[in-house]
Amino acid sequence: MPYRVAKDEQRMHDVGRPEELGYERIDGPLESLFDPAEDGWDRPSIKLNTHPLHPFPDLGPADLLLPSNANKLRFVLDCLAVGLAMALLSYFPLLLISWTQTRDLSSWIYGTMTTVGAGSALLLFVVAITEERRFRAEL
Repeated sequence: MPYRVAKDEQRMHDVGRPEELGYERIDGPLESLFDPAEDGWDRPSIKLNTHPLHPFPDLGPADLLLPSNANKLRFVLDCLAVGLAMALLSYFPLLLISWTQTRDLSSWIYGTMTTVGAGSALLLFVVAITEERRFRAEL
């Protein structure tokens, strides 16, 4: 229910029911509220398409596969890259926690980042090798 402000009462800080504050109910069509003003300026809306349109990435099941053990160096580098990404992702929550403390938590932050990075890299390594061995056993 849109309401129009009465000309004699422009107080926006008052709290109460719109009828008690001097607002009158708009019963007519609402198209006039969304037309551009006389000076040419208009309110931003979804129709302005302010965000540039771009295609969504084609993400499929093939993009979410475990790394292959065929090339040993690439396999190890993939595991280390995932470990580094997880360590960097764990930094920001730790940083927010450190801002709430008065003492220095940098050693805890670096220790936790190292543990998370090494743990996730090792977990990916073990899971990928186990799944590949299981797959080869099924053949």
